[in-house]
Amino acid sequence: MDSIRTFMKGMGVFMAITILAQGSLPAAEPGALRAPALKWTDRIEKTGLAADHVQAAWQALDRLDKEGKVPGSVAVIGRNTWAIRPKATGFAVLEPEKIPMKPDTIFDLASITKVVATNTSIMILMDEGKIRLDDPVTKYLPEFGDKGKDRITIRQLLTHTGGLPAFKRFYTDIKGKEAFYMALCQTELAEEPGAKRIYSDLGFMTLGLIVEKVSGLDLNSFTQQRIFKPLGMKHTRFNPPTDWKRRTAATEIWPIWKKLAWGEVHDENANAMGGAAGHAGLFSTAEDLAVFCQMLLNGGQYRDSRILKPETIRLFHSLQTPDISDMQAMGWILCTDDDPDSDYLGKGSFGHGGLQGHSSASVRATTPSPFC
Repeated sequence: MDSIRTFMKGMGVFMAITILAQGSLPAAEPGALRAPALKWTDRIEKTGLAADHVQAAWQALDRLDKEGKVPGSVAVIGRNTWAIRPKATGFAVLEPEKIPMKPDTIFDLASITKVVATNTSIMILMDEGKIRLDDPVTKYLPEFGDKGKDRITIRQLLTHTGGLPAFKRFYTDIKGKEAFYMALCQTELAEEPGAKRIYSDLGFMTLGLIVEKVSGLDLNSFTQQRIFKPLGMKHTRFNPPTDWKRRTAATEIWPIWKKLAWGEVHDENANAMGGAAGHAGLFSTAEDLAVFCQMLLNGGQYRDSRILKPETIRLFHSLQTPDISDMQAMGWILCTDDDPDSDYLGKGSFGHGGLQGHSSASVRATTPSPFC
């Protein structure tokens, strides 16, 4: 098992959530009454981790802050259902006033939205038999099939192999969910579906729309009802209320809108779409995300709330694109020596990062045998 290390680098607000698991982690099976919950502690020895390794991790975060590489950070380190209480350093906001980072600071998760909200939602619908991974997207969004996109499947969107462009600046010309849907329908392919991995915001925008079409709920309502409330993630949602603002980390001054992104989603497309999108827009805390990670490590269940089946969780840390990319699981990213996008992951782990302006965030969960 890799030692604790700094596993995400960036400029701006820095957040890192890691759950390290060793030995025989208890994985709840279907029908089990309860699964392990995180137990919070201030005592490193409870986790079984080496105190000098943990202290080195905290010192690395302090150093990034003092060297001006990030204004602040929050981190959680855990092992075998024990988690050390969140450690905060630096500042959450630098202007128009300095606000210190706190253990319960709320972050704009950026592209972590893709895996925590959208990927999980799609897989819930799959577990319930409401969609199939190899269904064409047009089964649920008929207008999407223009310009050769009728061949794209849900599986390809989840693994970034649908051939869609990585990004488009829709926000410069349009606003609102319906306008974004029509823009996606008119988007031309960048590659043939299934030919190449292109990490695509557009693919996950489309998946978010599929969740809404199939469930009959908007993305915020579906994720609240099916993921965050059952897990007790009280500070995880799209479009946070205004009274959360002073607890929220700012990201940057938008170059296009010339104002500070603070308390609303930084991603311009998600913002113009209404704040809740499949690729960005989710806000959360380190503590809430640690609970989510423990659910993954439990095989899809937390206490008495089952979110996903164990066999579905296995897709999250199993290579899905062997002929195209050695780093792509179902939505999540695998550790590989050949791609810098996964250099914050340790061997045997899976995770995801997110970028908000000059800010970065990551979720990492390391799963041991026999769970893997």
